[in-house]
Amino acid sequence: MLRNNFLLLVGALALPSAAFAQDNSNETGNKDNVEIYAEARGGLSILPNTTYNFSPNAGPVERGKANTEAGYVVGAAIGLRFNDSIRIEGEYLYRSNGLKSVALPTFSTANSGDFNSVVIGANALYDLKGTTVGAARLRPYFGAGLAYVQEVDTDIVSPTRSDQFSNDRIGYQLMAGVNLEWESGLRAGLGARYTSASSVKMQGPLGEIEAHYRPIALTASIGYRF
Repeated sequence: MLRNNFLLLVGALALPSAAFAQDNSNETGNKDNVEIYAEARGGLSILPNTTYNFSPNAGPVERGKANTEAGYVVGAAIGLRFNDSIRIEGEYLYRSNGLKSVALPTFSTANSGDFNSVVIGANALYDLKGTTVGAARLRPYFGAGLAYVQEVDTDIVSPTRSDQFSNDRIGYQLMAGVNLEWESGLRAGLGARYTSASSVKMQGPLGEIEAHYRPIALTASIGYRF
């Protein structure tokens, strides 16, 4: 139900915008007022250490530190740009960070694991005019968006077993960066983003783990404007 409601919201935002883009190009006779772009993204994922609150199916609540390590993020986006400055886009990102240790009595023998997610985002961004660098335009941007954090999950691995806990949640994203744009339509960029799903309650066979999920990503991108 949560996923369906989010996708309906994204559709409600995207369809009128696409209709506006079509009407605008028909009225002006100049499709340069609206651009479609597609982009591939990837880079470094940083997930701050967090606290795991474990509520077992039986027994008292356990609380302990989860020590994370740097990971990766990879994905793609497709969007529209209006009047050379305002962009809306939908994106899909997969993120994975490792777990070095989990200080919970139930998982005292754990020696590895991970903290992963899939994010389906709907973002609004603004491109500054920037400056000319050689044959390209250097354009800073900033933006924000809604994030459906689908199947955020943590795997806790010990020598004798592997335990998984997962759930989904609606969050938000803040982003900024810079793009190089060429007349040919090619674009490449660097960016940073903060994603927050706040506190996520992940369920598994042994009970429930509650933890904050607030990763930071440093990304590089390459794309094309049609």
